[in-house]
Amino acid sequence: MIGVKSIIPILHSVKKIGGMMIICFFVFCGFCHAFLVLDNGVTGGPWVVLIGSIKLLFTVDGDGIIQTLKLGGRGDAAGNGDYITAASLLIAVIVFCISLLNIFIAVHGRAYEQAHSHATNLFLQERADICVHCMVQPVLPVCMTRGKWVIFWLILSFLFVGFWLLCILIEETPGLLAALLLFAGVSLLKCCLVIRPWESEEVRRRSFLWWCAPSNKDYNTADEDQKDKIIQDMSERMARVEQALVEIRSALKDGGNAPLVKVQSTMTRWR
Repeated sequence: MIGVKSIIPILHSVKKIGGMMIICFFVFCGFCHAFLVLDNGVTGGPWVVLIGSIKLLFTVDGDGIIQTLKLGGRGDAAGNGDYITAASLLIAVIVFCISLLNIFIAVHGRAYEQAHSHATNLFLQERADICVHCMVQPVLPVCMTRGKWVIFWLILSFLFVGFWLLCILIEETPGLLAALLLFAGVSLLKCCLVIRPWESEEVRRRSFLWWCAPSNKDYNTADEDQKDKIIQDMSERMARVEQALVEIRSALKDGGNAPLVKVQSTMTRWR
């Protein structure tokens, strides 16, 4: 339940704040450009101004405040600045630190709240996405039992890790060779891990991937009419599932493969 209640909502909420992150980035670039113009290369170059801008705008660090006040060599030795740098500091703090970052936190908090209320559905979606990702991966042909595949995978793992460590330890070996070896090993081992559980085409035709939890419905709505529609929709789905089960039992009892085509079309229709 840790992944359902915590990790999945966090990951999903991050996807919802992309627009706000773009706004913050462009506003930061605007302030950084203004500070570069005010400094005009006096305090140490663009990199020094960039680091000072990050300290000021994202952490409100004291060093960033002093550096902003001293842009362009303005002010006294104590770093009090003049009216131009003081006004720039005040505008930056109010616009970015107080307003924009608080709006960013509010948007992120609302996105997380919405994602947390649908945590179970989002978990089901992520699990379905992982299943689809694994099923479309390239797979090695089945030429041995699953137990032998495990032994073969372990042997390959030790070989690739050993050769990769040799490439790392030998100083004369190019780094590109070690990277290519690691990439080839990971790709080949993934092909071994995603081997299908069936061992023949006959078993594959009789296998089904059941997914009976639709995650595109809002079951937390307070609207009674909407709840009635959801219940009716779920009843229709369950009726189709029961019909598919009857057809599957009949097909397996008869021992033929022709009725399974109809069952598969029925399953596709209610998904």
